[in-house]
Amino acid sequence: MSIEKISENEIPINVVGLDVGGTKSNAMNSEDTDITRYETANFNSPYELIDSYLEGLKNYPNVICLGIAAACNSLDGNVRLVKRDWPTFKPDEASDLYGAKVVTANDMITTAIGIFEGDSDIKPLKKGHPSEFDPTLVYAWSTGIGASLVVKSEQNVYLPSAVGHSGLAPQHEDEIDYLRFISSQHKGKLSLEFALAGEFGVDNLIKYYTVKEPEAIVGLNALIAKSKTSKKPTGQILIDAALSEGTETKAISQRILNRLGGLMGYTLRNQVLAVQVGDVKMTGSVAKAMMPYLAEHTSFIERFIDKDARCAYIPESISIDLVEDPDVAVKGALLLATKEI
Repeated sequence: MSIEKISENEIPINVVGLDVGGTKSNAMNSEDTDITRYETANFNSPYELIDSYLEGLKNYPNVICLGIAAACNSLDGNVRLVKRDWPTFKPDEASDLYGAKVVTANDMITTAIGIFEGDSDIKPLKKGHPSEFDPTLVYAWSTGIGASLVVKSEQNVYLPSAVGHSGLAPQHEDEIDYLRFISSQHKGKLSLEFALAGEFGVDNLIKYYTVKEPEAIVGLNALIAKSKTSKKPTGQILIDAALSEGTETKAISQRILNRLGGLMGYTLRNQVLAVQVGDVKMTGSVAKAMMPYLAEHTSFIERFIDKDARCAYIPESISIDLVEDPDVAVKGALLLATKEI
């Protein structure tokens, strides 16, 4: 939609926030509370996504904030969603095109803003004793993995990262074996996303146990295949099977989930030792669905603390909370757009 498409009667009194991920995208505006949801793969560029949303608005916006799962150039705000091989999105050019101020931000920045400046319900997963001004690690576990650091002050500082693309450090021999398997599946790449995230990690764990324990996992694989038609997430299938009584899939599901919880606990431990924080706020679709189970029924907390380590007192003092609002990122983008008025 170009600026020529705006009629003289459309007064720009609205602001728009978009959360654009590699798999899903959400959009909302300041005039109502509805969130419009998209499959990112249905678009060939951010411009197509923005056009689709703007066409349904009664009032044209004067500010558009694009929160996107990509590195954001701090000088000009240019971004490119590599996962979809989209062209580079340039906010200066987009501002001229849309006749509105267009800004961009890393999606972990908008997520953190949505948590700290919005109104989100929090579910405690682990107690700790952070001080009021300790930094917070915001950790998004969804189809991918992302993180940001929040340095609290009168005006919070939000720092993004691309932690999902970093490597996973195994602690035990069977974890080394799992990483060997991941390497064979992904041309030698051993990222956290390939090991743990919703798009690849959970499926990789299933494939790994299919090779390691083929007889034990037959029933679970049949259950997963049967549930594909209902689009039920594999993680939820695992949890349901692990909590069910008297089924052949219970034991193998519990082992897989314990492996997942242990690896996530150890991964988070490494994160908070790299930059010492007072608390962790976990968000994302996979975290929301699986963390209550993992925190209660697996080695997640045990591996996070690692009481045998000399520095166990550091993770022991850190609290971990689950952000229950699945839409904090798009709400954060809207808040950031509002700041630009």
